[in-house]
Amino acid sequence: MGHIIVTGASGFIGSALVKELSDAGNVVSTVGSGCAREGKGRGLCADSIDAGTLKLACELHGEPVVIVHLAGSSSVGRSIAEPASEFNRTLEPTLVVLEHIRSFSPSSKIIYASSAAVYGQASPPQDISSDTKPVSPYGVAKYSCEQLIHTYARYYGVKHSVFRIFSVYGEGLKKQLLWDACNQLESRGRLELGGTGAESRDFVHVDDLVQVLTRACANVAFEGKVFNVCTGRPTTVSQIASMLLQYWPGASCSFSGQIREGDPVELYGVPNVSGGGLICEPFLSVEEGVDRYVSWFKSKL
Repeated sequence: MGHIIVTGASGFIGSALVKELSDAGNVVSTVGSGCAREGKGRGLCADSIDAGTLKLACELHGEPVVIVHLAGSSSVGRSIAEPASEFNRTLEPTLVVLEHIRSFSPSSKIIYASSAAVYGQASPPQDISSDTKPVSPYGVAKYSCEQLIHTYARYYGVKHSVFRIFSVYGEGLKKQLLWDACNQLESRGRLELGGTGAESRDFVHVDDLVQVLTRACANVAFEGKVFNVCTGRPTTVSQIASMLLQYWPGASCSFSGQIREGDPVELYGVPNVSGGGLICEPFLSVEEGVDRYVSWFKSKL
């Protein structure tokens, strides 16, 4: 495809995506915290997402065919504790990318990695036509970025696609439910979780997400369409706990009954990425994904 810029490339999703794009022979410039130190990609590697960095990437490698914009806040909890700074972490780099395309790289297209958090408490399963009712500053920021991108498309012709990503997990992710649960089981032989266990999520393995984003770079029409990246299958926290307990015989599990602020009770979607060449095989089942995750976790002990 040529030159691709990935923002937020040092994160869990970004690292996997950069490897896939680079292995396919693309020149990938990576920008965002940690990128320069880790030397990701084959193009420019820089820690800052600013106008100068993006212009330099263009001067060195030509206008990017696509900018995959992953950068921004990644924590619902932090967005509640520090709403102003977390909002800026998401909005500011998005404006930088949009202004760069408008002013210096008009032929570049943008893939925006949004979140299922924009649906909030909308009744599941969440379709792209469902109401957007975010219940956390994190979800509000993601939805605000979607609207900014649509506005730049309307006034300045920015070609784009939006991908609302549901609960991503996979080997290498050292936070969130599976990481915390595995550490509890390994260190204490018991699992203590918040909520009731009935909370449900739509778990998407990172390999499947990378497949969708990689294929989107080459195949999506960039006509402003919104995609749900999900399996369409809700899995409760209690079901995840039961899967994990199989790997730690004799371990127990309990729930506090306290639901974390900013978390919807149910969040699972209606997938619409099967067309347009965005997937080549069915998504990994959560049972197989948990098995792979536990194998990776135990290999690191």
